[in-house]
Amino acid sequence: MHEWHHAPRAHHACRAHHAHRARVLCVATAAACTLAVAGFAPLAAQGAGANAAATAAASALAPTYRDVAPIFRAKCASCHVLGGIASFPLGSARDAVAHAQEILIVTRSGQMPPWPPGKDSPAFIGQSKRVLTSQEKDAIARWVRGGAKR
Repeated sequence: MHEWHHAPRAHHACRAHHAHRARVLCVATAAACTLAVAGFAPLAAQGAGANAAATAAASALAPTYRDVAPIFRAKCASCHVLGGIASFPLGSARDAVAHAQEILIVTRSGQMPPWPPGKDSPAFIGQSKRVLTSQEKDAIARWVRGGAKR
């Protein structure tokens, strides 16, 4: 009977304790939200500044059109000429810059250059020279990601 007599008090104390913890948790959560809004905003701005600095540094080190133009001439320009079979020309820096994002996507995916151009295309001597090397794909990607500078 002694244990039963204290059980309701223990239960009441337990409920009070949980109610107190819930209030503390609520206050702590509100404080954390306030800190998140006030305290992390400068950190987000700092992160954005650091990201902008990293982007600027990458852009400064990125290849220019002069660096990727020989790749385009050797591997792309036979089709990518004004009036050619490709959807746009790559005869100038302006042409390449205008299509930089598309160039990145199709070179990374291996869609371009399409060698062999068709399933029924006969093999020919030197066709492997049409395929972009990993170094050439990397140079094109760095050029695009660095702002496709002329």
